[in-house]
Amino acid sequence: MALQGQAAAAGGLTPGRYLRRAGAALLLLWALMAAWTVTVDPFGLFRLVEEPGFNQDKSDAGRLQSLLRLLKRDRGVVVLGSSRVAAFDRPLRERFPGEHSMAFHVPDLRAPELAELLEFIGNQAPPRRLFLALDFFAFNRASGVVAPQYARLDGLFWPDFVLRNLLSWDAFREAIRVVARSGDAAETTKQVAIQADRQAEVTGKEPPGKAVARFRDVVTRYFERHFYGGFRFDTAGAERVEQAIRRLTDAGTEVVLFIGPPHAALLATLRASGAWPAFELFQRHVAGFADSAGLPVWDFVAIDDHSGEAVGAGMQWYQDPSHYRPALAALLLARMAGDTGAPPLGLRLTPAGVDDLLAAQRAALTGYLEAHPDLVRLVEGGAADAGVPLSQPLLP
Repeated sequence: MALQGQAAAAGGLTPGRYLRRAGAALLLLWALMAAWTVTVDPFGLFRLVEEPGFNQDKSDAGRLQSLLRLLKRDRGVVVLGSSRVAAFDRPLRERFPGEHSMAFHVPDLRAPELAELLEFIGNQAPPRRLFLALDFFAFNRASGVVAPQYARLDGLFWPDFVLRNLLSWDAFREAIRVVARSGDAAETTKQVAIQADRQAEVTGKEPPGKAVARFRDVVTRYFERHFYGGFRFDTAGAERVEQAIRRLTDAGTEVVLFIGPPHAALLATLRASGAWPAFELFQRHVAGFADSAGLPVWDFVAIDDHSGEAVGAGMQWYQDPSHYRPALAALLLARMAGDTGAPPLGLRLTPAGVDDLLAAQRAALTGYLEAHPDLVRLVEGGAADAGVPLSQPLLP
């Protein structure tokens, strides 16, 4: 006590004063973290600042709220999947004009995040009908691609809102990531160029060679980021997705599964990456699950006039090897919705017919590549640009 009195008299720090100052410093640090998180707004919750190169690259929390608001008004129709299902936005509204509908797409969606989304939607507002796109990439347990981030998936503006989305370390760290991604000048320039290219396609003014360069650039990024190389099937993630789908069907949702149509360039990339056996395993797994759950599943993997579209100016069906255009999405939707006038795209996938289907896919790709050496050069050039050797020759 005498020492404390002497320290106080001398203006020094007593233990109590030290603890108060330390606590004040921590509170100040916490407040600064909160201010940073609110300003950057990594989950799109506040929208106080929206500046290119600073914080435009956000998660999909805002659109998730829009989806829930839509479904709570009316048990409508939803197409859910990776960025590829963005093409369904307009066709969905046109096919179901009297219902609330939405194409909810999440770039780089992985199986655990897909399961979480399905569980969340099922708990909050299950749709009347769900067209669920199952993406091969999503089920790669070995992928190093960063998974999408969400603000929270257990309710909207629940009591834990502040702690989880404003004052948490995870939110603060995600704000740093958002600034880093948005501030990448090269990436920002690339995205601006991509949007300009797409606008040129729409107006029919795409310069010759632009589509070829775009396809090759995408293939290069697939090799660089090892999207498919070293594929290991995510069994646990797949089981969780299946459980979430079963709960939706139990809640009365009509679920239709489908595997979207990759362009021949993407199929060739899968083969060159050595991922083709895993791709077939994925299709077998989907066939088995759909059969056990009594659900329809459409497999649109094929080489036809659409997926085999020549890469060049004026492409009608594809934007890049993975992303198809609304014109093709409309045909897929008509087929899955039972439109008798729809073109005979895709096949209903069943365990009994999967072996024949996979054999036909292998043969069709080989035949196409033999007849289109330009596509072989495109994929091989993409791998060379990435500095990644082919795991398997494109042609026998």
